[in-house]
Amino acid sequence: MTNSNDPEILPPELSNAAFLKDLGPDALAQIAVHAEQIEIARGETLIKEGEAAQSLYFAIRGRFVVLAGDTPIAIIRGGEPIGELGFFAGGPRTASVKAVRNSTVLKISKTAFEELGRSVPELTQVILGSLSQRLADATGANLKLRPRPGRTICILPGGGTTLSPVFVAGLRAAFADDPHWRVASAGDCPPEIQADKAKLTRWLEELEHAHRHVILICDDPQRDGAWFEGAADNCDTDYIVGAACADAAGPVGLSEAEEKLFRDTLPGNLHLVLLRDHGSDPIVNSRAWLSDRPVALHHHVALDTEADFARLARFIAGTAVGIVLCGGGAYGTAHLGALRALQDHGYTFDMIGGTSIGAALAAGMALDMSPDRIVDLCDEIFLKSKAMKRLAVPVHSVLDPSRLDAALQTHLGAVQIEDLPLNYFAVATSLTTNDIFVMREGALWQAVRASSALPGVFPPMLTDAGDVLIDGGLIDNVPVNVARELKPGANLVFNLVAAREWRVDATYSDLPGRWTTLWRMIFKPRKRHKRFPKMFSILTRAMIVNSRRLLENTPMGDDILLQLPTLRRMGFLEWGKGRALFNAAYEEMTNALKAAGVPDDPANAEQKLEALRRAAEIVNERSKTPL
Repeated sequence: MTNSNDPEILPPELSNAAFLKDLGPDALAQIAVHAEQIEIARGETLIKEGEAAQSLYFAIRGRFVVLAGDTPIAIIRGGEPIGELGFFAGGPRTASVKAVRNSTVLKISKTAFEELGRSVPELTQVILGSLSQRLADATGANLKLRPRPGRTICILPGGGTTLSPVFVAGLRAAFADDPHWRVASAGDCPPEIQADKAKLTRWLEELEHAHRHVILICDDPQRDGAWFEGAADNCDTDYIVGAACADAAGPVGLSEAEEKLFRDTLPGNLHLVLLRDHGSDPIVNSRAWLSDRPVALHHHVALDTEADFARLARFIAGTAVGIVLCGGGAYGTAHLGALRALQDHGYTFDMIGGTSIGAALAAGMALDMSPDRIVDLCDEIFLKSKAMKRLAVPVHSVLDPSRLDAALQTHLGAVQIEDLPLNYFAVATSLTTNDIFVMREGALWQAVRASSALPGVFPPMLTDAGDVLIDGGLIDNVPVNVARELKPGANLVFNLVAAREWRVDATYSDLPGRWTTLWRMIFKPRKRHKRFPKMFSILTRAMIVNSRRLLENTPMGDDILLQLPTLRRMGFLEWGKGRALFNAAYEEMTNALKAAGVPDDPANAEQKLEALRRAAEIVNERSKTPL
């Protein structure tokens, strides 16, 4: 942290700030007179939680993160005040503020602010107005900060290697047609500028001012040390690139460049890219790279697959589109019908996850199975193998899970979540922490099994750490907030709408005794009797009640909610009707997409997304009537 005297002129980043726009030039000049300019290095703490609030700051340039403990809760950019809440309230700092890139601030002490208040009395009201707006923007939002795309991105190799020229060429090609992005490497910057740290910083600032977004390529941090230092210190997000290593005996060690990043950078601003030569090459042993690298996300890129570069570019740009699938038993086949229609119209997605049956279907999609193939597997597991028909001695559960476990292991194999070509998540309920449990690593089949462990019906899944996990629908049946915490960009959020209110023709006096119940289970009489609600249906509907209430109070924002209707007279566990629902949902989604006018040009992502919004509105209106 270094101090310097600034001319009696506010920097453009601050004089053009929205919250100061009503102040005249004389008032702005007075602020400059009373302020002290400070340089803050990347990773350095400007404000520490709990300390006395003796100063007010204004960010001139750079980027800061506000931390409640270790949790990021807000981002502050150039042109915004910092620490105004504690400064005016007079108490200790309520949060820490850390620079996430080399930054500059103006510091005004309490004494200086009192003098400034006499010459610019309206300043206090202006700053309080900015604080009020910031609090209003945060109202109703989660405490946890949603990721945002960086304006300047640093790309560097990991594990002490150099960047693949094929990868660099593919990345450049992915952004070549976007005039808002500039890709630069050490060769684009004159050597005499790189040799002077101050000149390099100014050169990078000018590059950023001339373009909306900048990607800085560091092919070889050892060879181009000054370029790497400048790029790393003046970027928002880092992407570490490594080659997949199927035969690695242990973790891939950190290079010196990586050690600097992990020392100075929040995990939320770090990504890992793992390369393989061909799309047909299997993805294995990603854990060798991930074990010592706490990153926000990791991405798999095949060097011969243009679609992989396009997906990585969307994550870098903050426009990656995710899919969130909800729980709902056999109703989940509606997800697959809608997804097949979307695929037929050229839609691709970048992340997928869900709860309960949604987690299972998402796993199949993440493995690049077709929706038709996944429906076939549902028939095989739930109808042919009767995975939910085998009773257990009711000590740990009502049903024996052996058939379901065997089927999941057969069809999902030994796949690890971190080795999936798509970023994937599954949501369970932890009875250990009494909260949701998000699974993004480990055995895929176990994540699916944990997410769909209906309480009491199937035994819970246990983790190596002793966590007791049951069906995620108990807390979050439509986990849109999980997707939001993982990436910026829109999400397509699937929800299932029951065909009608659940009413039965039975009364409480129709509840059968234990012998009658056993006789009916064994002999399955054809004579119709009044059907008292069964345990499976009660459990699944109870979880969906909670999810609907949560969803009603969750603003969608840029996300797209797709309310899929279900079939008349179809129950939650009637897998025999699953294929009919799949076909009906496919036809419903296809008609909606045609009516919405999906553009033929697959590269027109914004228009395709808007067409999807229109199609969702059509389906949502139609969902009020069962199929």
